[in-house]
Amino acid sequence: MIIVPRNDGIIVSVDGKLHTLPQTPIQMMHMAARFQQAAIEMLTQEQREGASAQSIVPPYSSLDDTSGSAPSG
Repeated sequence: MIIVPRNDGIIVSVDGKLHTLPQTPIQMMHMAARFQQAAIEMLTQEQREGASAQSIVPPYSSLDDTSGSAPSG
């Protein structure tokens, strides 16, 4: 699944089929907040797992994409 934000809503690609979902600005803000909260929870979990294995990874280190490549999947 791929989710593409646009200025009129979002496009969701599921199994190669595109679905357009119109959104209001408030709905888009709520969606963005949910994505951000999920990312924070993922980082927290990674840090906990890293701390228990004694190999802590600095926050956001995986976001440093200097290769210029587009994310896959």
